[in-house]
Amino acid sequence: MKEKYISVHHIGARAGSRAFPIMSKFEKDIINVLYDADSDSIAQISEKNQNNKSELHVFSYCLGEDQRYSTFNVNYDPYTSSLYEKNSDYDSYYFDYGNKGDYLVSETARTVEKREIEMTSMDHLYQDKIVSVPPPDFLSLDTQGSEYEILLGAKNILGSNCLALQLETMFHPLYKNQKLFGDINCLLSEQGFLLVNFLDLGELSPYRAPLGQRSKGFLVSTDAFFIKDIDHLNIKDEYQRYIMLNKLAFISIIYHQFEYGLKCLNFAKKIMIDEKIKNELESVVYYRFLKELEKQLECMPETYPKTFSQRFTLEQSKRRFQSKSSYQDKNKAEQKDFFQLLKNLIKNIPILHNILISLRKKSSNSRKLFKYCFYLAFDISPLEKVLKSYGLIEQAKCIKKKRYEGSL
Repeated sequence: MKEKYISVHHIGARAGSRAFPIMSKFEKDIINVLYDADSDSIAQISEKNQNNKSELHVFSYCLGEDQRYSTFNVNYDPYTSSLYEKNSDYDSYYFDYGNKGDYLVSETARTVEKREIEMTSMDHLYQDKIVSVPPPDFLSLDTQGSEYEILLGAKNILGSNCLALQLETMFHPLYKNQKLFGDINCLLSEQGFLLVNFLDLGELSPYRAPLGQRSKGFLVSTDAFFIKDIDHLNIKDEYQRYIMLNKLAFISIIYHQFEYGLKCLNFAKKIMIDEKIKNELESVVYYRFLKELEKQLECMPETYPKTFSQRFTLEQSKRRFQSKSSYQDKNKAEQKDFFQLLKNLIKNIPILHNILISLRKKSSNSRKLFKYCFYLAFDISPLEKVLKSYGLIEQAKCIKKKRYEGSL
């Protein structure tokens, strides 16, 4: 029952990297599949991942749109090696690489060797069963300009298997004839994926100034995260759809998209699945984690902040854009600072109100008092405890922050 595991594929895995987070609690649920076109890097990739608990597969394939031979440019800094030649229009661009020095495109992306290399596509590898690992549930790419062509060669996988993608994409053509973010966004949109956010932003400065004369650079690249639109999850088999929805929920939560994860879980609940299958799925940690979350969600009251139209009448909404002299707002809300709001909230909680009164006698610093009571008033919720118990600390913090903000 391999399909219950999450198949994580990373293309461009030089130095053993992968985009999907390594989480000790869930690593045994992961099938880790790494690719790199540079055969010289394969041994190191295997070595770097040998202590991970996930099942590991490393392949020396050069992936693209189809099967053919092409030239692979090995560059001065192997990280910049690519099927594409560098664009000399960007030779002057650089970024400050800390203790590694200034990173100049003209130096680091300079080709030092050209290799004739055989290319293939992901669809060919998996449709013709060239490899015996499951196709990707999560796919990440960092291939220095060839990401678009790889996606073209994986259209069947994107349509039937893949649930989320993270890929490096560029806003400036550092390589000749490469596709940019707009092209990739359009292609993935056609395949039923939604752009979620940019996880990282890469800047390069077009002019190298001396120290003391530097500031920010141009936005050149990013790691873009895409997720499958549930409405485009065209899987007829109920069992497969159930598993994919749970995987999609898990990936969403890992990437701080908790509400989308809940939507996936709600869709999964509507599918009638044999209890034997559910019991089998209990053997993977991420499934047990999701069931624990669902258990806590069932106990939580459904509390929502007011919507904009509930807080403001149409007239009040319009007045925000009128000059003060044009009207007299008789119902203008009294402005209260954060600590006054918190004080009123605590007054409704007798125990905390008594603590506040007691502490006031011992200190004149009201801000510290309110901050102290703030943490007392909003202790960690059972849902956040579940997240923390599985090592998802940042995800728990994000939910807690939203809970605070919505309560004020």
